Amino acid sequence: MIVDIIDPKPHETVIDPACGSGGFLVVALEHVWTNLEKEDVRRKWDVEQLRKRRSTPHKILSVDSIRTHFWRDDKAYMALIGDGRSGIFLRR
Repeated sequence: MIVDIIDPKPHETVIDPACGSGGFLVVALEHVWTNLEKEDVRRKWDVEQLRKRRSTPHKILSVDSIRTHFWRDDKAYMALIGDGRSGIFLRR
C-alpha cells in the first residue's frame, strides 16, 4: 500500500532504513518495473529498449544491522527477481 501511495519513479531513490526480509524493496522494484511496462505499451518500445530500461540501476537501497543477518537474504532475494545490483548496506 505504501509503495502505491509513494509511487516511486525509475529516477527516484527508495530507501528502507530497516529492511528486515526485504519485502518492501522487492515490491518497490516490481512497482517501478510495472510502470516501465505500462510506459512501454504507451511509447511502443521494442523488446530491447524495455530490457535496457529494466536493467538500468534503480536507486532501491536499504540499511540493516549486521546482527540481523537478513542482509544476505535480501541480496539473494533481489538477485532472484532480477536486480543483482541491490544497494543493501550494513550498519555496525
